[in-house]
Amino acid sequence: MSTSKRAAAQEFGTVATELLDWLAGLLCAPMSLRTVAACRSSKGTVLFNAIHDELGEMPGIDAMRLVFDADESDAHLAARLSGCYMRLFEGLGGLETVSLYESSYAGTTRRLHQEASAAMEVVLRRCDKAVRAGCGEPPDHLALEAGLLATLLRVGDEDAADELRRRMLRWVPQACAACAGVDTIGFYRGALIALNDMLMALRAASTVRTSHARPG
Repeated sequence: MSTSKRAAAQEFGTVATELLDWLAGLLCAPMSLRTVAACRSSKGTVLFNAIHDELGEMPGIDAMRLVFDADESDAHLAARLSGCYMRLFEGLGGLETVSLYESSYAGTTRRLHQEASAAMEVVLRRCDKAVRAGCGEPPDHLALEAGLLATLLRVGDEDAADELRRRMLRWVPQACAACAGVDTIGFYRGALIALNDMLMALRAASTVRTSHARPG
């Protein structure tokens, strides 16, 4: 691989890691006023511009930016987004609740905290990682899987990152579809679309990397 292509791949990896970390943080808990303010600040603009420059148009990110650009105070928007998170992901929406657990979409039983959770425990041990004490979520929660993927990319563990990315692509599209029909604000629908698109971009990058590695 040429020097320019290697530099481009490194820049792509850096932005991908930042985006995955950011999305993981947004999906792990309701948004605080401080987080909303940061996302609407110049620091948030820098992140959004970097994503656009490196990854191109991302409809999910565009949907999230529309919400951030709404003509309302940080406090009001934070309250709206917090309520949306609780309704969508914490069960307050009743039949409109969207699960962020892999076990809801994968495995033979699809029982929460069973097969998928146990399998992710194995992945964590193999990567010499563990769920942070006090987290309160099982390892198959989407935020934890996205955060682990960011960590693996950051340390350059390509094989483990590819395995986890393939694993996530087996169920994240289903979570996207579930959220698309019930998120009236559009913010978390956009977040899940952005995450799924990022996984797809990583798959494409892995294919290119593998083709360059083949002798020929």
